Amino acid sequence: MTFDSFLLERQRLTINKIVSACVKSFEPDIEAHGAVLDSKGDLIDVVGPNPIHYTCIEATVKATKLYLVPKIGETLITNDPYSGNTRLCDLVLIQGVFGRQQANELRYYVALQLSIPQLLNKDAGSLSVSVEEEGYRIPPTPLEQNGAINPELLNYLCQSKINYDDLSRLLEKARQTLKTCAQEFLALETKMGRDTFVQGVDQLNKYSEKMMRQALREIPDGEYESSETVENDGLGNRNLRIQCKLLVQGENTLISFLGTSKQTKGPFNCNYTITLGACFWLFRSLLKREIPVNAGAFKSFSIEAPDGTLVNAKYPGALLGGYYETSTRIIDSLRFVLNKALPVDFPTQGGGSSINIFKFNDVIFEDRLGTGSGATKNYAGSSAIFNELQNWPALLIEEIENRFPLQVLHSAPRLDSGGEGRCLGGNGLSRAYKFLAEGTVTLLTDRRQNKPRGSFGGGAGMAQEVTLISQSQGKKTITEKAVIQIHPGDSIIINTAGGGGWGKKAEPEP
Repeated sequence: MTFDSFLLERQRLTINKIVSACVKSFEPDIEAHGAVLDSKGDLIDVVGPNPIHYTCIEATVKATKLYLVPKIGETLITNDPYSGNTRLCDLVLIQGVFGRQQANELRYYVALQLSIPQLLNKDAGSLSVSVEEEGYRIPPTPLEQNGAINPELLNYLCQSKINYDDLSRLLEKARQTLKTCAQEFLALETKMGRDTFVQGVDQLNKYSEKMMRQALREIPDGEYESSETVENDGLGNRNLRIQCKLLVQGENTLISFLGTSKQTKGPFNCNYTITLGACFWLFRSLLKREIPVNAGAFKSFSIEAPDGTLVNAKYPGALLGGYYETSTRIIDSLRFVLNKALPVDFPTQGGGSSINIFKFNDVIFEDRLGTGSGATKNYAGSSAIFNELQNWPALLIEEIENRFPLQVLHSAPRLDSGGEGRCLGGNGLSRAYKFLAEGTVTLLTDRRQNKPRGSFGGGAGMAQEVTLISQSQGKKTITEKAVIQIHPGDSIIINTAGGGGWGKKAEPEP
């Protein structure tokens, strides 16, 4: 049957508006992602700033319903990365949406994911060797007890030193927000008529899958291979390999990670859904327009990620650095493969992420700095931006200085750090902090030996550099992932990586 395109677009926009309202109620204080899913746990729509979470919310709901199905009025909560989630500081709350005529019929799910860095435990600022050291893991479990938030659950999470009352208010707000979302979603279904609404959801899934497949058909049939390296895990294991092969044959697209290193001792492993999210994000960038992000979009390609490897770790592998750094190396490997397959207008490698964790007693600050993006055939790379999965707004310098015992000494583009070429790679960022209190800095960043590669004769971007200026030990370059004890008066300079250049630099005219 044909489906009215105007009605379909109105349905899509209305669903997106309902989910967006959930997310916006938490901004800018909390990074939030919201989603609605069908009774099988297949994604209908998702909203949020970080695309790596899109696949994780669907995976978390599907894993949760294997353990528990929410009752009417009940909220389930989990943060378990080995049940589809991302990090232990990302709480996922799930409610069921039940039919009005058949009150016991679970028709949909609504879900919120809230990122709360304060949920990292006291050892999360170290180089953890297991997920249990990164925080307090909650398997899928009911949030409520006797109609109120379970105080035992709150006490358990507050071992991380997050304020009990603040967390209680946040979870209560999330519970009520999900309830409102469920009511509005069900009201939309009632207004449109159930059959029309369900057919519309099915058509939106088919549309997203069709558009993704059309984008992937631009890749010529063949096998394309590349590799990337996570430089070290901070615990003595070096040159951790990500082997990536892209196999394209007609409608079938497979990304194979056979040959990738075994999962490592340090916290630089990825679970499967992070790997899926990274690949989906890059493939989606092939599209020339936006599409609904739903279960259909994920069906357009397949991934082969062997168990127990860096890209599909088994419990209890530590994951925090994998979420930040290994995920961007996955993107780098696939980006280089796509540059071989599509040498038209696809970006070269960017500087990746630059994430470090500052910890002052019970206060945690995730330092998120922009890097240089890769150039394309026709455009220079952008400078000092978040050009990979961690797509969030940067904190204002005034806000950093007001909230944390830090003084920002300078913050500016790192000139001439992008790779040379016909089109230049984007510049990284140079920022220096002076510390006003005792604390630690965990340097999780990669790209300190391996430079972002250029393409078609373009030069590599400059590697990241980290310099510590200690009042007791003087100036020192930090070349490894490490945990550094900081004293008042010390400072640290972080120069992030530049992006790779595209094409050979033109020879000067005589």
